[in-house]
Amino acid sequence: MASITKLFKPRNEKREKMSLLTVIMCIILAVYCIVLLALIFWGLITVLKHPEEFLNGHNRAGLPKYVFLDKGGNFVRAMKLWHKTTPEETTFVESLLNSILYAAGGAFINTLVQCLTAYLCARYKYKLSKIVYGAVIVAMILPIVGSLASEIEMAKRFGLYDQIWGTWIMKANFLGLYFLVFHEMFSSMPMAYSEAAKIDGANDWSIFWKIAFPLAVNTFMTVLLINFVALWNDFQMSLVYLPTHHTMAECVHRAFETTGDFTAPPLRFAFTFILMTPILILFLCFHKRLLGNLTIGGVKG
Repeated sequence: MASITKLFKPRNEKREKMSLLTVIMCIILAVYCIVLLALIFWGLITVLKHPEEFLNGHNRAGLPKYVFLDKGGNFVRAMKLWHKTTPEETTFVESLLNSILYAAGGAFINTLVQCLTAYLCARYKYKLSKIVYGAVIVAMILPIVGSLASEIEMAKRFGLYDQIWGTWIMKANFLGLYFLVFHEMFSSMPMAYSEAAKIDGANDWSIFWKIAFPLAVNTFMTVLLINFVALWNDFQMSLVYLPTHHTMAECVHRAFETTGDFTAPPLRFAFTFILMTPILILFLCFHKRLLGNLTIGGVKG
């Protein structure tokens, strides 16, 4: 029994000592995280203050003397004043729905187009594939400026202007960094998967959806979340292309530019936290899946 116990006894392995550079980087990252958390905490306690306490009471850095919870506090007050952030009256529910439709639809279509295009360029080695890959690199290197006026005119001519579904079509492009991410991932997949599927009678469309896409689902969901967050916070698209479909990001942007009821920082921070809450909930629900690693094993016989 003693010999068997020794076999299963864990070895006392020596831990490698951390280098000086690693210690410095850990300290820098820890300080950076503390600063970010401190700013979020300061914004939250600012929301809980009455505007008069923040401005006239000169209590800008300390804790609130009393929590401003009468009739819902600054959050409910900001939601009631939501329509005043736009020239036309837009309720909170309408702007929330517009934001969900614009961000979710645009992020899904943009991610799907990049994924499909990258798969075609990675798995089918034709001259057109090299041209598309080169076009992505050139578009990332060369800045495109002065095209806004022509884009607005084209959107109006094709009936895409002031339509949420029109912004989805405008987002259906393969240019961007995530095309390269998908391209590198599909290029690293063994061809044995596709060859085995072809022997079993699968066509190219089935190979993508039943073999390649399931292996890329973690990367796809991660890119989808990143695009969703970017579009959720994008106020310029709504400001330029959706004059009658105001999103939450546009309303928050107008709140920081408007004078009058929105001059009090507690109300402006309330707008910001309302905009941030759906993103925080989304991350808490899907962070385990999104942080999963893409693993590709060997083909079993």
